[in-house]
Amino acid sequence: MAPQSVTQAKPALRSVSIALDILDAFFADTEIGLSELARRVGVTKSTMHRTCGVLVDRGALERTLSGKYRLGVHLLEYGQLVTTRSALRKQAFPLLVDLRNAIGETVQLGVPSGGDVLYFERVEGLGALRFSIEAVRRSPVHRSSAGKAIAAFRPEVAAARIKAGMTPFTGHTIIIPQMFVDELARIRERGYAISIDESEIGLSSIGVPIRDQPDGEVIAAISTAGPTGRLLGDHESHHVRLMLNAGRQLTNSLAAGAYSIPRQRRSVK
Repeated sequence: MAPQSVTQAKPALRSVSIALDILDAFFADTEIGLSELARRVGVTKSTMHRTCGVLVDRGALERTLSGKYRLGVHLLEYGQLVTTRSALRKQAFPLLVDLRNAIGETVQLGVPSGGDVLYFERVEGLGALRFSIEAVRRSPVHRSSAGKAIAAFRPEVAAARIKAGMTPFTGHTIIIPQMFVDELARIRERGYAISIDESEIGLSSIGVPIRDQPDGEVIAAISTAGPTGRLLGDHESHHVRLMLNAGRQLTNSLAAGAYSIPRQRRSVK
């Protein structure tokens, strides 16, 4: 017979799983109704109502005037804590500022998240260009230079994106898996990635991988994004050199012992 504590823990663990599935649903939509949430998570409406009630009480969700749910501001406080305390961010931020000043365009730091790149630090460019919230925070790896710079050296990230689907965002977005695989091979050869008009027409970016040590695992990427005419063309080779140099600097800084990436447990098949 299983210990009583283990038996009692199972329903609680299921509740935690449901709550996390609810929060994950908001990656796709800003506001979601109760019935739709129940359908997506795969629970009854009564279970969804109880769980959402707890999340609202704790500030993780909010009810809108239309009766739907959206993410609560308390999650923003958690996010700020994570970002502020991240050793990777502390190492990268001064370098990102220097890079922005040298190039003049927005610079971002991203880490892999399934088949996406999740941006958790950004230094705005000196020009008037601004990105949408969605584009800044999370982006499928097949459409962004940072994402491709990571996926080129992390096969599981590339596989996750291909499995999830390669949605077109413009007519220039790579949507054929073999073309994506071929592009990643070219990135491995030259050491950096470029995205030209793949997220928005007129917007391009250059991304370079960041390793935990010079010959170690790729754990992140930095990218600079701006109007295609300003970032590429006659300026491309200069900007690529700046990005590659910055990538080496951050990698060497991490290798010096100031930062260690927490290793994820691999699933046992």
